[in-house]
Amino acid sequence: MSRISLLIFLMPWAIFAETELSVLHQKLTECRNMQQDQARLKCYDNLPISFEDSFGIEKISAKTTATKSSSGTVATTSPEPSKKEEADSIESRLVGPFTGWNGKTIFKLENGQVWQQSEKSNRHSRLDSPKVTISRGWLGTYRLKVEGMNASVRVKRIK
Repeated sequence: MSRISLLIFLMPWAIFAETELSVLHQKLTECRNMQQDQARLKCYDNLPISFEDSFGIEKISAKTTATKSSSGTVATTSPEPSKKEEADSIESRLVGPFTGWNGKTIFKLENGQVWQQSEKSNRHSRLDSPKVTISRGWLGTYRLKVEGMNASVRVKRIK
C-alpha cells in the first residue's frame, strides 16, 4: 500500500518535470533558429537560469578536436565542463579610458565581450584600461566591479 501512495505522490512531479523539459526544449529550438544575433542572444538570456539546478540536470555536450598522428588525423572527444563547473566570474580589462558609469553605459572588454549597465546609478572615475571582474549574482544577474573603485554595477551581456 505504501508503494502506491508514493507513486500517487510522485506522479504530479514527474508530469510537471516532463512538461517543463518539453517547454524548455521548444524555447531552445526557437532561440537556435533565430537569424539575428541580438534577437538570439536576448532569447537565450530570457530562458530560465535555475531550471538545471531545480531538476539536477547537467549540461551534456562534448568538444571534438582533431589531432595528427603518424597514422593520420584522429578525432577525439572530450567532455566540456558542465554549467556547475564553469567559472562564476570573468576577469578582463576595459578597452580604452574609463570615466565611470551613468545609467546605460556600455563596457567593451579586451576579450571581445560587450556588457551594458542594467541599473540606474552613477559613479565617476578616471582610469586607463582598468581590470574588471564580472561575477554572477542572484537570479541570473551579473555585477561588474572595476579595480580601483569601491562600487559595482549590475550589467547584462549584449555581445
